[in-house]
Amino acid sequence: MKFGIASTLWFSTKSSVPPRTTQSREQNIVVFGVSENLEWRKKLTDVLNYTAGREILVQPVQDPFCIGRTASGKNRPIIVKLHSIWDRRLLLSNSQLASCVDYMHSVYIAADEPLDERRKRTINRLFRNARRDRKDAEMTDDGAKLFVDGVLVYTLKDGFVQPRDASAQRTASSSGHNGAN
Repeated sequence: MKFGIASTLWFSTKSSVPPRTTQSREQNIVVFGVSENLEWRKKLTDVLNYTAGREILVQPVQDPFCIGRTASGKNRPIIVKLHSIWDRRLLLSNSQLASCVDYMHSVYIAADEPLDERRKRTINRLFRNARRDRKDAEMTDDGAKLFVDGVLVYTLKDGFVQPRDASAQRTASSSGHNGAN
């Protein structure tokens, strides 16, 4: 099969372009507790600057944005893409400073991480806490499930496992339905 000059150029440019990757979360933080009013961006900037102890630059392409649904009486989390990973480290290490100021006392700063990383950290924390409380805690060999006192409590796939009361179990077993989707 012969290829012309145009197809050769297309193949060479296609192979030299790096594969498209998903957006990195390395520079992102999530800020909780900032109320959504007309000046929420100013308050967010005040929180970031006070926590870092200096002026923090936010990526100009990515303005901070709220995630989730609006609900009365609740504040939505805000994802902020910072200028550098060092700003993120500085903010995360000093995040407890925001609670010292009256109008920032309800603000919490966390790292923006994928769900699987958050769940791995959660299952390890639950395991340590159960051991500390002298409970019978067992994790499967692959680390995907946590049993406390013989009861499945947490899985990496589904997160917390909701306990079912005895009446719901009897109803499900008598109807022949096991409750699984």
